Amino acid sequence: ASTLRVRMRFAIKRKMHNLQLSIGLLDGIGEQIFGTAPQDAGIEVPQEPGYYEAILSLPPEILLPKAYGIKAVLWIPGIGIIDNVDNLNFLVQDAASFSNATPQGRPGILAIRCDWSISLSNKGTVYGE
Repeated sequence: ASTLRVRMRFAIKRKMHNLQLSIGLLDGIGEQIFGTAPQDAGIEVPQEPGYYEAILSLPPEILLPKAYGIKAVLWIPGIGIIDNVDNLNFLVQDAASFSNATPQGRPGILAIRCDWSISLSNKGTVYGE
């Protein structure tokens, strides 16, 4: 299973206060599907001067064969955007995965593998009889 990794390099020229980093996954027309930030993984965004590299790894096989985009934003709440990149577009190629295990494929924008359980129950209606 292949994982999408977004690698972002940035420089902080002077000490910052409350600098935030967020990355959004966009659909083929530029609408945000979801966003994530280092704080989601318990990681704080650096505030001291220096050169940094942030790597985001999305779970494998969540992207269906479609066009997507990535936007990355460095911002400070109450002040606004410090820097951003929002023109990173890519196309996911069709490959064997659970999302296309049926002939008609899977509808939607994302393919998220969920945990399920099914157990025998003695209550309810039996279909097909």
